[in-house]
Amino acid sequence: MDGVQQVRLKDLTSEGAGIACQVPLAGGTDVVLKRGDLFIAARVVWTEGTTAGLEFYRPVLPEDLAAVARPLSRRPSRDEGAQA
Repeated sequence: MDGVQQVRLKDLTSEGAGIACQVPLAGGTDVVLKRGDLFIAARVVWTEGTTAGLEFYRPVLPEDLAAVARPLSRRPSRDEGAQA
């Protein structure tokens, strides 16, 4: 499938993620996982129905992992805390 789809993050490490998606992904497909301001390039390494395993091309830093795992509504904006 080409295009954008929303996925549910099932598990997350600095090296990869498990996701549940609406439309099955093909193994070997390059994808970009986007969460807030963070974009993570990955490859689909396994699929089983509408679940898939992603392997990140570069390890994700611990502080970025924490931001991905946190609900978006609780994430501070980039401008938050800036003084005018």
